[in-house]
Amino acid sequence: MASRDSLEVRKLLSAGKVIQRVDDTSKAIRVRYIGTAGTPSIVITTATGIAMTDATATVTYTWANYATMGALVDALNGSGLWEAHLLDALRTDVTLNSFKSNTTVTPGTDENGVVVWDLVHDNNIVSDSTYFATVCLSPFYNFDAPKGHRVHVKEISYYQDITAAAGGVKMYVRSKNGTETEIYSALSVDTTATTINWASGEGRISGGENQEIIFRITTADALADSTSNFIRIIGELE
Repeated sequence: MASRDSLEVRKLLSAGKVIQRVDDTSKAIRVRYIGTAGTPSIVITTATGIAMTDATATVTYTWANYATMGALVDALNGSGLWEAHLLDALRTDVTLNSFKSNTTVTPGTDENGVVVWDLVHDNNIVSDSTYFATVCLSPFYNFDAPKGHRVHVKEISYYQDITAAAGGVKMYVRSKNGTETEIYSALSVDTTATTINWASGEGRISGGENQEIIFRITTADALADSTSNFIRIIGELE
């Protein structure tokens, strides 16, 4: 158990955090290369699989063999060549046709300067007969982030062209062992900018130590890309 002093220091060092996603920008999986051969690259073939290449070889992970995001992340983390973080997705989400890129993925850097490849989710792809838009509030967006952090959600806003449905708004907490638990659901709202908070903005929903919070809008309707669509989570990283 953390000491009182460490808890007070963690609170003093806490900072606000805003994560926003528009259509087709949810970072389902973030990957970095940890091998030694060099010249890494990643190519996604949306309907087939993902090819991970370094100077030694190309290894292809097909959706047929790695049908869920969780299975793909586990395989990459077990490769000894790549490290993967699951972010704006659930472990049970399907991989088939779920990624936006159908070509070489362009690398970027996280806030720690680590070279990363973001495997972006396609909002328009159906998963188990449900379309969705997702955003994750995580202590681990950056690689090499220290352990012992917590996240708190204070407010969520979204706009989506959907059919309103009971339980269309969902929130999950994900532990570092990968367990995902639904902790909140509500009626979704169609084509209206909608804000959700607690106790008039004074309350919050908190994750446990090293846990992530995932917010999702689901619908049975096919989602059409729109410049109006967004999903935003406002919280605190402690």
